[in-house]
Amino acid sequence: MFGSKGSGGAWSKRYANLLSDPVKRHDFLNLFFLPVIALVSSAAVVWPRLSICAIWCMVGYMFLDACWIITNPDCVPNFRLVLFHHFVSVLGLYEGIRSPVNTDLVANFGMIEYHTTYMTFRRLTGIRTPRSEQIFMCVTVLVRLGLIPYLFFVTFRDFLHQGIFFTRYGFPGLASVTGLMIFNVNFLIKRQHMFNYKHKDSKE
Repeated sequence: MFGSKGSGGAWSKRYANLLSDPVKRHDFLNLFFLPVIALVSSAAVVWPRLSICAIWCMVGYMFLDACWIITNPDCVPNFRLVLFHHFVSVLGLYEGIRSPVNTDLVANFGMIEYHTTYMTFRRLTGIRTPRSEQIFMCVTVLVRLGLIPYLFFVTFRDFLHQGIFFTRYGFPGLASVTGLMIFNVNFLIKRQHMFNYKHKDSKE
């Protein structure tokens, strides 16, 4: 299915258990959604009218992925942590839907999926060349240590400027960015496990 004799045989062997391995199956399906979210969010920087589209794409993905994880908890390293991530993400996405002034900012969070896409592709394919690992490290630093802290800072700054930081209107957004901060720190602490997670019954 995934290759032929010769060089393609290696790909066939690598993905022979795709349908039976919940991690690979989840990663494979995610690669149909994550790049789209990242690209639409990037396009929204140039064409702000796409911001609300990017937000709804993320809401739909979070809902579908949460349903998948609930029924297949072994497909992720820590299903409770990932579901927590999805929950607080939806809280933040709601802010972009509720408040048009924050729609563009909220849509920018979708660019985080560039790193998730690369991580997922790397984990699924098993590719570990020196060049690809250098690129992966650069993407990790840019997104996890650059983009995410920057978006958190801008969110807190804008909420203070809008006067909603200590109000019930600002609570969903603040809860979201605080939760995502916790998730990001946990992600970085356990990065080796997250980057290379395999199902316990995987033969690779």
